[in-house]
Amino acid sequence: RRNNVRFIAINNGIDSKDQNTLEFVPFINIMSEWYARDISKKVKTGIKTKGASGKPVATEAPYGYIKDPNNKDYWIVDKEAAEVVKLIFRLFMDGKNRNQIAVYLKEKEILTPTFYMKQQDRGTAKSRKLNEENRYNWNKATITHILKRQEYCGDVVNFKTEKHYKDKRNHYVDKDKWQIIPDVHEPIIDRATYENVQRILKNAPVKRPNGDGEIHALSGLMYCKDCGTKMHIRTIHKNNKVQHVTYCSEYAKGKAKHPKC
Repeated sequence: RRNNVRFIAINNGIDSKDQNTLEFVPFINIMSEWYARDISKKVKTGIKTKGASGKPVATEAPYGYIKDPNNKDYWIVDKEAAEVVKLIFRLFMDGKNRNQIAVYLKEKEILTPTFYMKQQDRGTAKSRKLNEENRYNWNKATITHILKRQEYCGDVVNFKTEKHYKDKRNHYVDKDKWQIIPDVHEPIIDRATYENVQRILKNAPVKRPNGDGEIHALSGLMYCKDCGTKMHIRTIHKNNKVQHVTYCSEYAKGKAKHPKC
């Protein structure tokens, strides 16, 4: 009413202009919410039953795999994408950080997972309009996502997210609630390598204020002498010692234009 909007529900005989039709609106709202909850519960039960049997509940196989044409509940290795996954793990184990890996893949003009999936006419990417300028724009987040995917060991990992019956959006759940079924499909990465990568990632320095919310006194005041971009500061805790390391922000993002960065 405040926005001068008229609401009409034909099936329920409701018209916001007719006060006589509004008496049962609260009751109808309650029944509608109960119905939505009930449907959501039944759908979740079906998905959980499928997941508990060891079948992946994801609608699409992750980058590096494709669904078996003869069995949609089983993944087989996508050789072309799997080679990129192996390359990412190898570069990381060789000492390159995630930003450096992103730069390397961009220089080699390797398609990002999204563009690769679109090219293969798979997943949600096939119907999306993408900016062609981003075909090779790998970033740290994508590299991190690939390095953390336990599915590359051959495991099925179900229930990492769940949908709320109201907003239908995926919400991440705690890892202890995931259901992990080991050795279901062919691995791309051996388990020892995957576990080593997880240890390195866990001990990687985090770029944020410390536990007390403190920010370094020189934060925002230092600039790269070669390209003039602001310097970032990392706080590293190692062997009970605190170290502060500075680096060029453009270099970290793989956008450095100066050869010395």
